[in-house]
Amino acid sequence: MGSMFFTIPLEQLTYRGPTPISQTRFPDENVDTWGGSNPNGNLTGNQLGYRMIPSVRRGNIRFEPGEVRVFSTNEEILHGLNLLDDPAAMNSRHFFASPGYEPVQETGTGVLRGLKAKVNPGSGNGRLSIALRFVEADRHYDPFWIASSNKSAMGFSFHEWRSAEKGAYFDNGSLVGQQEWHDVVRLNTFSIDWMTSNELASSWVTSNDAAYRASFPAPGSPPLPIGIISIVAKSPEQLSYIASGDFTQDFRNRNWLHGLPTGMGSLLMNPNNLNRAENAYQIHFTQVNGDIEVSQYLEASGRRGFFGGGYSQDQGQTHVTALSLPTTPPTNLGSFAGIRMDPARASIDQRQDSSAPNASLPGRGYHNLKHMAHRGAAFAAGIGNAYAHPMIEPTEVYTRSDLGVDPGWNGRLTTGMAICDDYWDHLFLANEELWDSWFCSGMAPTVREGRITQSKQDIAKAFFDREESALSPRLLPHLGEKDVDELADLIETAGSPTGKNGWEQIGAHLMNQGQFNVNSTSKEAWKAMLMSLANRPIATNQTGSRPDSLEPDSEVTLSRFPIANRSGEATGPSDDNAWQGIRKLTEAQIDKLAEQIVRQVKLRGPFLNMAEFINRRLADDETGVTGALQAAIDWDEFDAGYGGRTSGSGASINAAYKDGNAMISSGDLPASYPNPLAATGSRYAGIPGYVMQSDLLQGLSTSLSVRGDTFLIRGYGESLDQDGQVAARAWCEAVVQRMPDYIDSSDEAATPIRSEEPGTNQINRLTEANQSFGRRFEIVAFRWLNESEV
Repeated sequence: MGSMFFTIPLEQLTYRGPTPISQTRFPDENVDTWGGSNPNGNLTGNQLGYRMIPSVRRGNIRFEPGEVRVFSTNEEILHGLNLLDDPAAMNSRHFFASPGYEPVQETGTGVLRGLKAKVNPGSGNGRLSIALRFVEADRHYDPFWIASSNKSAMGFSFHEWRSAEKGAYFDNGSLVGQQEWHDVVRLNTFSIDWMTSNELASSWVTSNDAAYRASFPAPGSPPLPIGIISIVAKSPEQLSYIASGDFTQDFRNRNWLHGLPTGMGSLLMNPNNLNRAENAYQIHFTQVNGDIEVSQYLEASGRRGFFGGGYSQDQGQTHVTALSLPTTPPTNLGSFAGIRMDPARASIDQRQDSSAPNASLPGRGYHNLKHMAHRGAAFAAGIGNAYAHPMIEPTEVYTRSDLGVDPGWNGRLTTGMAICDDYWDHLFLANEELWDSWFCSGMAPTVREGRITQSKQDIAKAFFDREESALSPRLLPHLGEKDVDELADLIETAGSPTGKNGWEQIGAHLMNQGQFNVNSTSKEAWKAMLMSLANRPIATNQTGSRPDSLEPDSEVTLSRFPIANRSGEATGPSDDNAWQGIRKLTEAQIDKLAEQIVRQVKLRGPFLNMAEFINRRLADDETGVTGALQAAIDWDEFDAGYGGRTSGSGASINAAYKDGNAMISSGDLPASYPNPLAATGSRYAGIPGYVMQSDLLQGLSTSLSVRGDTFLIRGYGESLDQDGQVAARAWCEAVVQRMPDYIDSSDEAATPIRSEEPGTNQINRLTEANQSFGRRFEIVAFRWLNESEV
């Protein structure tokens, strides 16, 4: 695994005393990146750039759960050695990365890491000083960008080493041949066009002011760090620049909701404030004075860096849990809340341009328009949440933003199709599609240390025989007209596409007892439901130990992930537990939460299905910002008139993440979003310690419904005498339950009522009785009543 780095060209101005003695640009704009006749002033020529590889080229790099790692080089990287014409010099673009970063100490020796440039001291007396700034590329060779614009980009990409990797070229849609031109496969690309052409003039890394230029005491002095340039995943910490211009504004966003940096790739094209504000990354650069000052921007603890709350030891964390997959059979859809809802498009779109084949690739009549297309609406929040996205109109699930265009091969613009146009509300659509159509039974093999210790069939038999079961205690078996062996055989997984479809039929043989109707407006009922989350074990995985579980207690304990990496509760965002631990809710908070849920039910209900209860409203008001449960959790923001403010009540569940500079108000927005309300709120919203509605749904969703399948029916009858007077009265009541089976058992219970064929809404070929009457009702209890009971 390796990383490729490319950057905006730099211009170095060297002074002796007040007198300028040299002006050097690097990389040299005359360097030929392909061995042909294409001078390129940028390091963005496809694979070309600085390639960082592990100390052992094909070695493995192991990350602990949530670990933030730092890699730095021990080698000199001198400009001019990295983009030579001679193919034999290609290895000079490689430098080896070692874990950790140790700054040079003032009273000792150390290794200075980074790009080094030699200065010609000239002649004469006086101190040498240097100013450094970005400059515009004369020509772009990377097909992300339009040559005529001459804008400058900075980026990096991750590669997997492979041998004899071939790139395909086409003619009229048919594969013509393949040509070896990669020794790596590009996995992720993060490319940022942060500054406009006009802004480059003020983009000083090291000031040109004589009082602040980097100064060397004498020729022959050891190398001196003068600036730091980086692509930074945004965090709640604000970065400062020595430069000026719109690109230095505060562009922090709620990236733990809308732009998690663990995305598959990111492009920022055509720099403007909206584009900068919504991206998960930004370019940062500033002046430093010596290696000790570098360490203020690149703090490390051994091999680990800091992220989460910030980039420093004071604000950041060495372990940050961002994504998680269930490690045990999921029992509800909320178990997938730790998975990013992000399309992460990575398609390559081939377009024909036969009039201008690339000279370096003979016969290639096509070019790549999308090495790594823009992520669109990236949701860090997983399924079960319902946050609006600031780039999508509040009343829509799709918005076309026109933020970029597709450039052609070698800078030739062939169409007006935009790379970053499409913004879909994937979170809304996933909830809409899944919550009323799918469920998780938990009926899966038991796996311990990589081995199956109990088969799925054995688990099914134990459940249907009503023995001790690993399934949710709320699930009850319903055999219907099958026996236990038939049902165990039903869920067997065959190894071919024509295997058994137990996943489609298992729902017809499970009953869910004690479901709760989300349309309830009883505060007491909701409080009792929420308190059912107390006294339950929570799995934890303290770093370096085997998974364990917390002892149940009387408080409601929540965890974002199936296994929390820490067992403690945070006191605020600077606490490590905020990024890996658990949350506990007091009875007072539960009481307030129940009250606010009822308020939201009355405001938004009745809910006709679960997706409607979970999702936000498609409305340009407060109901369009989040789902009902999240609005109840963050009631202090809605009470304040939603717009990045809070009522400040200590009873607020997420109060610890809303203090001071934590909130983004409507007046702080750096750009005109299509949905500005969605961009306001806590910068920490979405981190593990910030309670989201999916945290509640993980424990409650198997018990929630928008309807009941059990009904209490009361009847009354009377008998009259010959004079028409009531001679006798009788009252009775019956408990009637809707069953999975049809009235006519010749249709399997798992047969859906409507066709599942795409684009159809037809009644399936059920028997006439089943089409008319549907599912069977059974009387499960009956009793006569006394008059006093009526």
